[in-house]
Amino acid sequence: MPTPELARAHLRNVVEHALERPPKVGKAAADQLFKEVQSEYFPTDPKQALEILKRGPLARPKDNLLREFVLGIASTALKGELTTQEVSKRFAAIKAVNDLHHEQFLKLIPTHFANLFRKTPDVGFKFLLPLLAQIPELQEAVDGGLEAKLIRCIEKCPSGDLTLVLTAALRIGVFHDAAAIRTQTLDEESLTSYLKSRLELYSAASDFAEANRMGKNLLQSAIKSFNQPQAKKLFEIAEANNQVFGSRVFDSLLEAIREVNLLPPDQFDQEIERRKWSKYYRRLMYEPPPEQPDEQ
Repeated sequence: MPTPELARAHLRNVVEHALERPPKVGKAAADQLFKEVQSEYFPTDPKQALEILKRGPLARPKDNLLREFVLGIASTALKGELTTQEVSKRFAAIKAVNDLHHEQFLKLIPTHFANLFRKTPDVGFKFLLPLLAQIPELQEAVDGGLEAKLIRCIEKCPSGDLTLVLTAALRIGVFHDAAAIRTQTLDEESLTSYLKSRLELYSAASDFAEANRMGKNLLQSAIKSFNQPQAKKLFEIAEANNQVFGSRVFDSLLEAIREVNLLPPDQFDQEIERRKWSKYYRRLMYEPPPEQPDEQ
């Protein structure tokens, strides 16, 4: 039986050498998380990523595990060496962590994310803008020097990166004007490629919320730059995807097409009539067909 003094000494040693020290990141836990995100089947949708991550080591993570994981995948994504698909997985995971553990995440922004962003190589800038658009809180980590470099990226990025860069920049207040100017100065080939990419993304909307978000962020500001084939393509997308057709923003897009006279009146009406949409968009038609009496 130990004496009271010896028992107190043992308790003091336990506190000093174990309980007072922050726990070390479990290598197995960190490795598991990194492998999870690298999986071929890890989603690019933040909501789906959250469902996966909230059941693993990130259910109740220590600060150092969360920090190592988030900064590790962010650093890898911003090197510019991965495909857009692989980067999207990592950004989905970062957004999921932000939603799961918001207060812990915010602590990383002023120092850790700010330092990481300053070290981003030029080839990674095309991915930095989408990350800032997806998680607006991270915009606080952008200082004046980095802001100037990102504006330069918007002005000079190659045509292959236009959709990625401009789509994100138009959603960020401080970069919106630079992106709008770049859009207006695109040559015909670059503009066609840019708008085609936006329409392709819009056509893949999986629910009403995504259709509304994409319609607003990708297309509303670009309608004035559409040509007739692109305007008709919008009708085709809605015909093939009922999530687009039933979304609130699609109505606004049709109104914009009519307002800027992208299609002659007869063609606009034909696009509606041939799809039997007149009962939904009669108010937009130039010469709507007579209303049919309700069947008894």
